[in-house]
Amino acid sequence: MVIGPAAVEWAVWAADRLCHFVLDNIRQVGGGPGPIRMLRQSAESRILDILVHLAEGTEPAHATEYAVAVAADFARRGVELQHALGGITLGHQFLSRTLLELVDRESPAAQRSGAYRTISDLLFRYHNIQLADVAEAYKAERVRWAASTAAARRATVISLLDESEADLSGVGQLLNYDVTGHHLALLAWTADSHLGKVRPEQVHRFVGRLARRVGCTNPLIVPEDDTTLWAWIGRATAFSDDDLAHIRTSPDPEEGVLVALGDRARGLTGFRASHRTAAQTRRVVTLAATGGWLADYDTLGLVSLLTGDPDSASWFIARELGELAAADHKTADIRETVRVYLGTGGSLVAAARRLQVARNTIVYRLKRAEELRGRPVRDRVAELHAALELLHVLGNPDQLSRP
Repeated sequence: MVIGPAAVEWAVWAADRLCHFVLDNIRQVGGGPGPIRMLRQSAESRILDILVHLAEGTEPAHATEYAVAVAADFARRGVELQHALGGITLGHQFLSRTLLELVDRESPAAQRSGAYRTISDLLFRYHNIQLADVAEAYKAERVRWAASTAAARRATVISLLDESEADLSGVGQLLNYDVTGHHLALLAWTADSHLGKVRPEQVHRFVGRLARRVGCTNPLIVPEDDTTLWAWIGRATAFSDDDLAHIRTSPDPEEGVLVALGDRARGLTGFRASHRTAAQTRRVVTLAATGGWLADYDTLGLVSLLTGDPDSASWFIARELGELAAADHKTADIRETVRVYLGTGGSLVAAARRLQVARNTIVYRLKRAEELRGRPVRDRVAELHAALELLHVLGNPDQLSRP
């Protein structure tokens, strides 16, 4: 059945009022001229569809294509489903009231009771159908949109990490991140002991909390797989030692989530380098089981560099330390004394203070270290210190090969 021009004119008028009513009460469903125009078209098609069903006495089967299109638009714009469904319910209330007022004005008193019942029954069924169809369309579009957007972001990031020349036009808008600024990359992943217990969104939120501690409200986060996220904390100014301290001292680490921080860097080259050093830091963590929820390149950079080839690193440790690499507790104490002594620049007083032992104990242990090593502590100092740091981080000297 084709309804008359007066009914169409009324539908256009009612749709305009309905849109204003919904937008005044749920501003989240707005978004500019384009989305509002779509919302008005959806309202017009909804009202015309209802008028046709009333005129024909037929039952509604599904929401209009305009309503489904608006639901998909909401999903792409990030409008929450509760606001989308709330808008439909408000529209239902407005339309119900407006139609009943029309009946009061235009229908004879004897016919009003039946008209009220017919309109109320139809609107109730139509409302339920629209809620179900819109929710289904919204959820399907969210899944599709999230997958396509995430895939595009991941592909873009992988392209940027490629060492070849990269076209940066449009990258910032797609990633919502300034690749030319200052970066602090990290990897966040679920510990083996918590696999299946930590949801991906928990890891995502935790990374967001860490970023906010250094003034970044919009980090770039890309999933590597179901248990690991790549992330870049970015801002216009360089990151300081204090910034790293703010992250290290986070008061609310997420149980079961481990983090490896990369180096601080700038620009596209820095974007790549910071991520690369975060990955290197994670590799050291997996080798060493360092303990704690966070490891950073500032602390493990040297170890990361020296363990690029684990077999060569093991040989280097054994060659430089000799029997000083033995696994017993007494030798471990001697080894730690030498490491701390060298770390203080060769100060007996500072080493004794840090280890909380007597100065003579430091002297004795240094002599014993020279006996075990087979050469003076001051011989090949850089190599000795590097080997001690390696063994300090990696631990488990029983696993080291011997020359």
